[in-house]
Amino acid sequence: MQVIFNCIFYFVPIPLFNGFVMLGYTTVFTMLPVFCLLLDRDINPMAAFEYPQLYKTLQDGRDLNLKTFLAWVFKSIF
Repeated sequence: MQVIFNCIFYFVPIPLFNGFVMLGYTTVFTMLPVFCLLLDRDINPMAAFEYPQLYKTLQDGRDLNLKTFLAWVFKSIF
């Protein structure tokens, strides 16, 4: 949004959002993954046995393999 705003107003260095809004945005979205990791719990083993089709791709090795991992690393660097 900031880039489009600057293009429309002839590249004048005026911030679109207040500094506190940007600080809050970056704080929330950098802390959110950490809280998701802290609050993550394993499922009940009985629930995993009730729905084995959810783990079929993991059993076949299609989701968690070296090729997929390297593809995600490339995407994150690019």
